[in-house]
Amino acid sequence: MSDEPGVSPLFGLFGKMCEALEWVAIRLLLILTLLLVIQVGARNFFSIGLPWADELSRYCGLGIVFLAAPVLVRRNLQVRVTLFVEMMPPTMQAFAELFASLAVNLFCLAFMISAYLFMSHAWRFVTPAIGMPNLVFYLPALVGILFFWFAAMEQAIDCVRRIKSARNGVAR
Repeated sequence: MSDEPGVSPLFGLFGKMCEALEWVAIRLLLILTLLLVIQVGARNFFSIGLPWADELSRYCGLGIVFLAAPVLVRRNLQVRVTLFVEMMPPTMQAFAELFASLAVNLFCLAFMISAYLFMSHAWRFVTPAIGMPNLVFYLPALVGILFFWFAAMEQAIDCVRRIKSARNGVAR
């Protein structure tokens, strides 16, 4: 989206930041894989559980989901049900996608408000196995949803552009 002419440099910066999120998410996937192999090996060969590895695995999984989501949305690779939308004329498709983008924006706003309310009480607690502060544990979710929100705004802006160009008779 940001490679189009007339797009704000802010979206170009956002693209670079999404690349960084993708890089981090890939590293978290590698760490998660290693932790799972270590856990399985410890349980099967030594009959011991590793609570610290389980906790770090959950942290990596949380990070993967929330840090990869904005990257997928920005590339339009998120799960979408488009059966009915694809039957609509192009202008109506853009309106339907705008509605979906606005709904996602509202979800992100609700998520951020809920996260604030939750973290205002839970930030001072630590995880049981390794003593990681909750603020650090949930930071990938907070950062990811913030970037997800920005990606949804970017999609909404793109939909408005498509609606305007369709109304002006400009083919895209």
